[in-house]
Amino acid sequence: MEVKESFHIDRNGSHQMINLVQQANQFQSYIVLETNNKVVNCKSLISISAFLVPSENITLKAVGDDAKEAVTTLQRLFK
Repeated sequence: MEVKESFHIDRNGSHQMINLVQQANQFQSYIVLETNNKVVNCKSLISISAFLVPSENITLKAVGDDAKEAVTTLQRLFK
């Protein structure tokens, strides 16, 4: 199953990113963040911090057996 959700990252989103990586690693699904033709592994803090810019429109995408639960849980970090 594939599940997607869009959101924005705050300018001071470093704490959100750390929490996102920690939470993403709790799931078996393949989880990525997509923005402006970039795809970043959601389970890697280095990837996220190197490629994402605050206030960009970001899509969270998960593929796997627990994809729906992963997206539902992770999107709460940005609300």
